[in-house]
Parts: sequence; structure tokens; C-alpha cells
Amino acid sequence: MRVREEAVLALTPNESHLGKDGYAVVYAAGPKAALVTANNQIPIGVITEGQDVSGKSAIAICEGSVGSVHVQLDAASAACKLGDYLTITATGTFEPTVTGHTQCARALEAGNPGERIEAVLYRPITAP
Repeated sequence: MRVREEAVLALTPNESHLGKDGYAVVYAAGPKAALVTANNQIPIGVITEGQDVSGKSAIAICEGSVGSVHVQLDAASAACKLGDYLTITATGTFEPTVTGHTQCARALEAGNPGERIEAVLYRPITAP
């Protein structure tokens, strides 16, 4: 039996997610969604509608069928091209693949540092 059309969960933020749409998150006790704090963590997904700690953030789950989402490129990253594989940074943003970091998205458009771009999520792996 199909439970939901899209793998998007409503989770209480561990810290404010206001202004954090497109950032990667991990599970925290509660269960809550906490911003990624290391580039080798395994994210559960990406914030699509961030809320304050009194609300529930919408989290698009990696490996789930959610279609495409917007991901936040890191302000200090290189520009990315259409088709680039993306890894997470220690702040929960994304950058073109860095070996050894967790890779879990692919760019569906080009983007400059600090921009939000369209991407698809997939099962997190350690970037080769």
C-alpha cells in the first residue's frame, strides 16, 4: 500500500530553519531535523520549507521520490555546471564534488556560489 506521494517529512527543527531552504539536515534526538555540521555526515534530506523551532520544517528525503528540489550552493564554493554531482559542506550547503565528502545530489542547472539551484537527491555516498 502506498503511504504518501512524495517522501517529504514534517520534522521539528533542532535550531531555526528560517532562511535555510536548500540546506542538508540529519536526524537529531526527538526526532528532530538538525543542520549538517560536518562534510562527511549522512544527511536525511534537504529543507524545502524551513520553520522556527516552534514549527515543523518540510524535509525532502534523500532516496525518496520527491522530484527535484532547490539546494543552496555554498558561498565559498566553485560555480557548478549542469550535471555536476554535489557534496555537502560543514554548514549544510552544497558544492561541486569534493573527494571524501558526502555526495547526495546532482545539479539540474548551472549555478554560482551562494545561489540556490535545482537538483535531484539520491542515496548519500562518500565521493570518490
